[in-house]
Amino acid sequence: MSLDSLIRQMDNPQEFTRLCNAVLCASHPRDFQVIDGTRADQGNDGYLASEKRMFAFFCPMKPERQGDTDYVRKLKSDMAKAAALRDEGAYEIEKWTFVTPGKLSNQVVAIMREEAKNLNLEASHIESTYLAGALLKHKHLIDDFPQLMYFDIGERIEEIHAAVTAAPTQKSWSEEDREAGYKTDPVPSNDPDISRVLELRSCEDKKKAKAELRAIYSISRSPAVRVNAVASLADLFDPREDDIEEVVMLCDDGARIACDIEEHSLQAWLKAMKGSILSLAFSLKNARTALNIRIENETGDQLLSREQRYVSIQQILSLEKRFLNAFDEAIQVCTEYPDLRCTASVLTIIGTAAGSRSVHLRDLGAHERATGDMIICRRALLAAKDAYERLEDDKGVAIVLHNLANQIRFAGHIDEALLLLEEVITIASRLNEPSILQKAEYVRARIRDRGNLDNPSA
Repeated sequence: MSLDSLIRQMDNPQEFTRLCNAVLCASHPRDFQVIDGTRADQGNDGYLASEKRMFAFFCPMKPERQGDTDYVRKLKSDMAKAAALRDEGAYEIEKWTFVTPGKLSNQVVAIMREEAKNLNLEASHIESTYLAGALLKHKHLIDDFPQLMYFDIGERIEEIHAAVTAAPTQKSWSEEDREAGYKTDPVPSNDPDISRVLELRSCEDKKKAKAELRAIYSISRSPAVRVNAVASLADLFDPREDDIEEVVMLCDDGARIACDIEEHSLQAWLKAMKGSILSLAFSLKNARTALNIRIENETGDQLLSREQRYVSIQQILSLEKRFLNAFDEAIQVCTEYPDLRCTASVLTIIGTAAGSRSVHLRDLGAHERATGDMIICRRALLAAKDAYERLEDDKGVAIVLHNLANQIRFAGHIDEALLLLEEVITIASRLNEPSILQKAEYVRARIRDRGNLDNPSA
């Protein structure tokens, strides 16, 4: 999704004001005056002394429900306040600019200009197109706005996809590689401690396995053993049992160790897993906060104080920024140390996490954000599929197609999901991969059962 589109979707007035101030300060570092938005601003959201221009920011919380009347009411009110400030001698004002995330209709623009003419002002309007162009000139600003960092991730996925398609075809995995899964072992598998770590990864008693893996991580002096223990703990992560921040810390430490011993594929994989875990934490925190707010709205009972709600929102924004940064760092490692299999694995993690967020956001009614994440999901998983095809790894292709089908079905793409699952079942049957086959058949059955519930006559 383009940066323009992401800005157009903004529905948080405080964040939009912060974005406008950041862009205008960067574009006019010498004389743009920021106004304290927590106090009465008398219609003044910012002032550019060199142009004698006053700004009015307007970001509707529910833009899809705003009609022309709402924009006209807002611009007339703020423009009249600006004229009053001028007439009082508080500011020299010759120009007035209305700033919104989205575009205005011709009718609203005409009314704005007529109103400005009556007040002896020169009026103009800027929106997402201008703001996106300014951000691209000052790209460092994007780091402060997590919701806009999706643009960077999407752009990086496109770049790495282009690199994947240009890469030479590689031979398929050996059986030994397949047994080890997607992780790279830094030392030969005949090391007894590494062998134990790999055994624990597939142990049926996950709780006991994780306890022993944490002990191995703490006790071992071997970097290779420690990093494999971390990889296994990340692989076995369960949000119902494990402390998210603890596992994130382990992923950071594991990625550092992997870098030290020049196991960059494992470094990238651990950074991607960190992003996936933080992405899940983002969804869980977002869902809990939304549920509390919905209960408050329906019952009138206050579950969260104003301060608690503010803290929750800041935590959500922080988690969003952290998982996007982790994914970006994983892609950066893949770019600096090209390895087709590592790239495929990282893209699979990023795409699957984006699909899961899309489902969560759609459930919360954030349909535009959900669509943006679904686009990232498709891009990343299809890029991963291309990488596995170049590796002649049909198992990898089947896993990616299964993940894609499992995500797009929640977005309503039922027929496409069923076709993808048929291809997965064909590949899994040919390769004699019962685990993949069972998962694909289970999802296919769920989709068909859902269809029968929706259409009882079918």
